[in-house]
Amino acid sequence: MKNLKTVLIIVIASSVIISCTPTKQLIGEKHKSISFALDNQVDGTNGSAIAFHPGKKLYYAVIAGNSEFPLEIFNSSGDFVLSTQAGVDCRGLWYNTSSKCLEANSYMNGVFKIKLADDGVPNGEIEEFISGNTVPSENACAEYDFKNNHLLYYHAGVLYKYNYADGSLVKEMALDLPCSEYEINSTSFIYTGYKGLEIGLLNCQKNEIYFFDIKDGKFTETLKLPSGISPSCSFKFDFANDYAFFYDVTTRTWTGIQIF
Repeated sequence: MKNLKTVLIIVIASSVIISCTPTKQLIGEKHKSISFALDNQVDGTNGSAIAFHPGKKLYYAVIAGNSEFPLEIFNSSGDFVLSTQAGVDCRGLWYNTSSKCLEANSYMNGVFKIKLADDGVPNGEIEEFISGNTVPSENACAEYDFKNNHLLYYHAGVLYKYNYADGSLVKEMALDLPCSEYEINSTSFIYTGYKGLEIGLLNCQKNEIYFFDIKDGKFTETLKLPSGISPSCSFKFDFANDYAFFYDVTTRTWTGIQIF
């Protein structure tokens, strides 16, 4: 009986450890990379978001600042496919597998569906599905938490969770920052969907990404970025298809490094 109790304790303890372990592991120093050189060399400076269409294997890159600024499409090898106007003054951008649309939050207010044709290219139809000012700061770039159906925003050390259906605030949660708040990119963060590593903040002073558990805001891991990456303290940072992306204003190029 004593041995049985010991076995049960070991099993229970093991299950607790497993349940707290992230479902994905961060890649160490050997990162694969991909780059997207924008075809439009004129309009806008703030690359704000990258989205990935898993069905069509297409990446979408957008420039913040004007609804007429470019939304450009690239294939999974990084080859340029198409440049078009965004149609929305985009900040955050993501592909929603449920709506089968690109979705974006705009400057100060509104969240929109950018509808796609069968080939994954925008068909010119745009629908606002959340109206009004729901952002914690005017340039905050939203991320979509598909597991909880929440729109997420980061501002000044706090993660904001909004209801995807109507834009109502669900929760404000202070994150357990391992550094001073001013060191963190002020507009952009990443959502990975991986347990215990859902939220990522970019330390633009130390060239690191800090990861947090979305349930309680606890700091979980640090990823040191390669020396060739020059992180920005606003915009120019996103995540898609297991890659963290960084935008270079001078070359007008997004560079992605695989972190999972």
